[in-house]
Amino acid sequence: MSILKIVRNNAKSVLLRCNEPHILLISSRKLSIVPSIYDGEDPAPKFFSSGIQVLLKRLTRPDFAKIFRKRNNTNVSVLRTPKYKFVTDEELHIEKMKANKSADRLLQMPPVVKVHTPIDDVLSRDPALTEFDSARYLFTDISFGVDNEHRMIVEREPDGTLRSCDHEVRKRLNQIYFPMQGRKIREPLIFENEEKFYSLLERQKYEYVLDRTCVQYEPDEPTYHKLTSITYQHVDLNSLYDLLRSTRHFGPLAFYLTWHKCADSLMLELLQGGAIREAVLLLALRQAVHSDLNNGEESTTLVSQIYFPMQGRKIREPLIFENEEKFYSLLERQKYEYVLDRTCVQYEPDEPTYHKLTSITYQHVDLNSLYDLLRSTRHFGPLAFYLTWHKCADSLMLELLQGGAIREAVLLLALRQAVHSDLNNGEESTTLVSQILPTPVQLTKHEKLSEEDIQLDTKCIECVEKYINTNSAMKSQQGLALQGFREYYQQLVELNRGLKKAHGSA
Repeated sequence: MSILKIVRNNAKSVLLRCNEPHILLISSRKLSIVPSIYDGEDPAPKFFSSGIQVLLKRLTRPDFAKIFRKRNNTNVSVLRTPKYKFVTDEELHIEKMKANKSADRLLQMPPVVKVHTPIDDVLSRDPALTEFDSARYLFTDISFGVDNEHRMIVEREPDGTLRSCDHEVRKRLNQIYFPMQGRKIREPLIFENEEKFYSLLERQKYEYVLDRTCVQYEPDEPTYHKLTSITYQHVDLNSLYDLLRSTRHFGPLAFYLTWHKCADSLMLELLQGGAIREAVLLLALRQAVHSDLNNGEESTTLVSQIYFPMQGRKIREPLIFENEEKFYSLLERQKYEYVLDRTCVQYEPDEPTYHKLTSITYQHVDLNSLYDLLRSTRHFGPLAFYLTWHKCADSLMLELLQGGAIREAVLLLALRQAVHSDLNNGEESTTLVSQILPTPVQLTKHEKLSEEDIQLDTKCIECVEKYINTNSAMKSQQGLALQGFREYYQQLVELNRGLKKAHGSA
């Protein structure tokens, strides 16, 4: 190329004066671009994870006007004329669903995987075939229905060695026998000629370059990584992200910049454009890939609240939780279920605030022995577990004995044994559980008793009595409650046996 042509291609205006020395400085940004390929840690597990895929799709910012724009397609001689129809609301909804599916298909991102390793698989060495021929023989399995990457392709070298073909030979043979539309056997001129390649980048034909790259190369080829890396860096250097938005290449671009920790220009572009929520998405993507942000958990939480809102959850903390006076007012009014329901909606189960609010509520219920307000709700199980875990379930045990729920008292002992294994009669309570669970739930006191019920309840009374004598922190209160239940139960047993004796089995 002549110097004059170089000048015209790289300068806006050129002034030539004859017979005078000239110093020409040509700035070329392409010289500063060094390809960065995925040759270390495999990015595929993180790229294909559901959370990162959701973030990348949201960052793509799908725009139907761009996705379904008219394109010059060499396979179609005439552009299709759009059709206009009068449709009902139901039909319009169906058409929108079809459009969303088509958009998802068109925005399917090219995979991001690690560069493949060379194939060095020697199958056999046959010295008898040495110098049989000066050419290499290639053997290809051309069976239909076999994936190209799993197809058996081997070569016999002149020295008699039989080995598996390397990736480049496999690609050429697969293209010969099973041609992929748009892929050339020889490398296209736009990739082979560096000048033409950079000319396309300077003309901002990024989508065209990336589309051709995806067709010509496999995602694990070094050339694919090199070309996409240079293109992404050229986009980043010129902050031309909008040219790839609403295309299938924006997700891999954002992932590339995040993976190599060079997404600050993209962050700046988002902030300048007022896309503050997408900036948070980018932070969440950085946290998901590298987990190195100080406020990474905060960004992840904001993403779930802003883009995937849960019904009933507020971005700001509700007043009933922010104002301590209002919170305790609800507890004093015994609105336990309401408080716990709101807590479950507003906070995740592993948040400190969730633990704090539920703990205070459980303790308030326990102090006032208002367990019935949470019975038959989804919160009674966590309440019983909380009291058992912290070894403060004696008030609940007392309430069960006073209510005559002797079998539930044994279940509470079995729960204590399962959690802490510190009861002297723990094995006995665990054995009784298998006999109690098949029986109906005891909602009221017994009115009629069978001999099986009497035997089971007698064992339960003995089990609870042993616990009171050895492990209980409320021996006197629980002892009196158990004695009262025993006397009532004895009267009920005598009454049932008397009726049975008087009237028979009828």
